[in-house]
Order: sequence, then C-alpha cells, then structure tokens
Amino acid sequence: MGKVFKILYLALFVIFLVAWIKVKQLPPVEKINPVLLQEPIQSETTERPDFEYAYRGKQYDVKPLADYELWGLVVSKNNIYDWANYYHDKNSVNLKDVCVVWGDNIKDAAYKQKNLKFSSGEWTCYYSWYGQLAHPFYPHKLSNNHLLAENEAVLAAIRKVNVGDQIHFKGSLVDYSEKGSDWTRKTSISRDDDNQNSRSGGACEIVFVDQIDILSRNNYNWNYIFDRKLEILFGVFLVNIFWFFYSSKRRSETEQ
Repeated sequence: MGKVFKILYLALFVIFLVAWIKVKQLPPVEKINPVLLQEPIQSETTERPDFEYAYRGKQYDVKPLADYELWGLVVSKNNIYDWANYYHDKNSVNLKDVCVVWGDNIKDAAYKQKNLKFSSGEWTCYYSWYGQLAHPFYPHKLSNNHLLAENEAVLAAIRKVNVGDQIHFKGSLVDYSEKGSDWTRKTSISRDDDNQNSRSGGACEIVFVDQIDILSRNNYNWNYIFDRKLEILFGVFLVNIFWFFYSSKRRSETEQ
C-alpha cells in the first residue's frame, strides 16, 4: 500500500497543478453572454439614505452615492485567504474584490490576448501587456469592485465568484467607515478616472450589493478542486496514517 499512496500523492500534485493553471484561464469569446457588451448603469441615489451596517461584531456607517448596476467578466480577484494578504481576512467588511471587464474589452476576444495579463493586489487590479496588442484594450472598461453585502444569500453568492465567471450585480456605490473612526474609505464614482483625478485611486468601486447573479461559471470543477486542495490532501493523509497503523498492527498480530 505504501507504493499506492506514493502514486496517489503524485497524482494529487499533478491534479492540483492542472487546477492552478485552469482556474486562471478565461473563457473563449464564443461563450460570453452578449449582455456583457453593455456599459454599467449609474444613476443618482434618490431613495437610499445613509445607514448603519453590522458585520462580524462591528458597526459601519455607510453613505450611498449612486445606484449602480454592472455586467462583467471577472478577469482577476483578490483572495482574502491568501497568506500574503495582510489587510484582508475573513473579517474584512469588503468580502471580495473582483476585477471585471466589459464592452469593447470583450469584443473580438480583446481580453483573451496572450500578451495581456491581469492580476489583483490587496486593493488594486493590475493590467499589463508586452509587445503590440492585436486588439486595443480600454482601461475605462475595467474596474476593481470591492463588494460588501448584508443579505446572507448575497454574501454566499459573492464568496462563490471566481476568475472567468460572468456576473451581474446591482446595488449602490458607497463610502463607509467603521463606527467611531475618523477614517473613511471612499468609492470611485466614474470608470474614466485615474489616480490623479479619482476620489479613491482609479476605478475602484465600493459596491454595497443588493443582488448578484453568476450568469455563467468558468471551470467550476477545477475551482472546486483548487479551493479544497488542502482538505483533499489532509483527507488522504489521514487515510495514509490510518492504514499505516492498521497494517502495522496486522503484521504484529501475524508475527505473534
């Protein structure tokens, strides 16, 4: 059985490596829902006053600035569980940061060009390319969305969003601060701003989400495996330990 477990560990390593590659891949343009070609909709907030919001034992003051609706392809996300993620953890009020593209950045598979790369830091979405792009990339058709929510079903849906998913959400662009703090985290209110003229540092939208829909999942099974790789490995390790002691006991009884 020792040889069997060695082969199993090797197989798991290969599977996890493939999963790591697959979860970063974006879907082909023919699988993109046409609704993602439209622009986000932003309008003046008229019916939502300032409100208080409780999350994991803390109180926050929230100031809605605009109603907001977006259809987009997730090209990168901030993983709050990453070991290098200093500012975010499971207690962070912005549950997940998703970097999305839409419109002309999707047409002609512009997002899919091999020399165009996306990544996420703790607060920022990065895009870069080398050489010459076959199709132009439009920075104002990309945004980094810091997602907050109160409804448990919405929170659960946000947790499931992965790279390559096609999503739609509605809510409000908001500023927020922890109760009693004099520091306020501010949202962008335009996709056209940059670090020089933005109130928040580029197109970084803070969205209090009322509704979110995952229109199409990307590489769902590979994401499932990758997200649970440690649990799978630990389960196999426990079986390995159990079998080691069981076989040792059987050998001992046989020798007697």
